[in-house]
Amino acid sequence: MKLSPKSLLVAVIFVVLIVGYYWYLSNCNVSSAEAKPDLTEGQMVITEDLDGNYPSTPREVVKFYNRLLLCYYNEEYTEEELEAMVDQAMKLFDEDLISQNPRDQYLGDLKVDIASYRADGKTISNITIAGSKDVRYETLGADDCAYVDCVYYTREGSSFAAIPQTYMLRKDENGKWKILAFFLTPNEGNGTGNENSGD
Repeated sequence: MKLSPKSLLVAVIFVVLIVGYYWYLSNCNVSSAEAKPDLTEGQMVITEDLDGNYPSTPREVVKFYNRLLLCYYNEEYTEEELEAMVDQAMKLFDEDLISQNPRDQYLGDLKVDIASYRADGKTISNITIAGSKDVRYETLGADDCAYVDCVYYTREGSSFAAIPQTYMLRKDENGKWKILAFFLTPNEGNGTGNENSGD
């Protein structure tokens, strides 16, 4: 069957459009990949917008703080990135905790602790955090408080340790849950589930 010139022209235009669209998609994907290189976990937590998208529950606050802890102790980063991670952590802290542990003091103590961990070859191998149903709430005076249990599993050579810890959070005047204190808790009855903080 012989194609008319008009049909042939339409077919040619159709083929050119398909080839052009394929070329555009190929180059577009390459450009966006080059524009957004893979970020480390530390860089990802730094870029989280806590001012505009603050964690909505006590558990989510602790979960985000645990992401920072894993970065502090397990990842490589620059001095500027460490300071940016500390700035993110300070946004999670209650004003009373900040007054007792100002940014520069927190940063200095953190650097000493990180150096000690690395000198000992110690890492945090895993973190479990209590499930949402296990978060405990209470009212203390005029304050709404919550308690979230975690277990930190550390590894040093072939040795492993489990360190249970409880976070106490208080709701601020803007309705945001902030970390007020954290303390070691006994292994029994700490209410931790099997969910990893990275989930």
